[in-house]
Amino acid sequence: MKIKTKDLYETDFHSAKLNPVTARSETHYPQFEIMTGSELDSHLGKLIELDESEHLFFSIYLDLSSMLSAEMQLRELVCSVMPTLSEESVDHLFQVESYILDIIGERLRDEHKGLAVHFRFGAKPELYAIVFHLPVAPAIFADSSPNILQLIEMRDSYDRYVVLISTETQARIMEIVVGTVTREAWLKRPELRKRLGREWSVEHFRNHERERSNRFIAEKIEILKSLFRKGGYSHLVLAGSSHRIAAIEKKLPEEIKKRIIDICNLDVSDPKEEVVRKTIQLYVEQESFESRSNLQRLERTIVSGGGAVAGLDGCEDALSHGVIETLIITKTAARHSRTLRVFKHRNPDGNYLTTEKRRQKLLERAIKKQIRIEFVDSGTFLDDYCGVGAVLRYRGAENVVG
Repeated sequence: MKIKTKDLYETDFHSAKLNPVTARSETHYPQFEIMTGSELDSHLGKLIELDESEHLFFSIYLDLSSMLSAEMQLRELVCSVMPTLSEESVDHLFQVESYILDIIGERLRDEHKGLAVHFRFGAKPELYAIVFHLPVAPAIFADSSPNILQLIEMRDSYDRYVVLISTETQARIMEIVVGTVTREAWLKRPELRKRLGREWSVEHFRNHERERSNRFIAEKIEILKSLFRKGGYSHLVLAGSSHRIAAIEKKLPEEIKKRIIDICNLDVSDPKEEVVRKTIQLYVEQESFESRSNLQRLERTIVSGGGAVAGLDGCEDALSHGVIETLIITKTAARHSRTLRVFKHRNPDGNYLTTEKRRQKLLERAIKKQIRIEFVDSGTFLDDYCGVGAVLRYRGAENVVG
């Protein structure tokens, strides 16, 4: 039966929005929690483990910081895919649209800038939502499994770093994960009571002051060492009094000193949002530089004839053999239609996958195996290899592939 898209949208959208639970009482989602960006790894793990089914999995991304309201973005996205869906799938899409409107209206705060929702109907309905303190590009996908490419790209671009803001008497250490301050520690140096004259000489006082200052620096360094040892943080931003930062940097262990990406102007009392705003671009620039360096390393290694592979077949085989050190892949959003060539590939079960589907499956496998992933812009030699390449763990490893 052919449906009238316009009439269906106007009727079902409004009934679902006014009463999202009773408008379609035949299907109910289980209770779910909205995860935050700091829980991205756990969120990705859950989505990757989901089995495929005959029911469509919808993936919706919304930019909550945009001038265009989230409600309007959602309506435009839904309208864009309706003509390609069955009547049943459109009905399902309207139901979840109501859930998303409810999330936006009642469960989000001003500091939330991005929202990703993945859902499907069927015998066992699934609904997953995650919010970010960073914007995401509006998009909608309908496939047999969740589309998580944007989440994986965010994981690489904004993963996790540490900020230390220090003055002569105070220090603030903050962990920032995908734009969210997950933990912070405040340190304050105890006051030194001046006891000159009979009790302390001036020289004694100066020595004691110097000792306290050194202990204060040592305390901050111990916290940093603990964070980098346990938390998987890759970079450090220093800020505050130039004299104090210089003293800290001088005494940092080499393994932490090499993680410093910049020294910037921040006050110890600045709001969290201000700290994130001023530091995250530094992190993004550093990540971009490292990605370009890895791409150059990949190209040099391929040209030299060993220790790297390019293309989907080579990377899939290398991953199966456990010899990949770093997987390098071009960003999906940056790929132009004229360079995005679609190939077909038969899986052992007889199904065909497009290039983008194979790229996502490759990424999912790499995440499961905890392989380092680097995203790079398109417009490089990788475009001739479906946008994927890998630096291998040792020279000659390419000989075990295939």
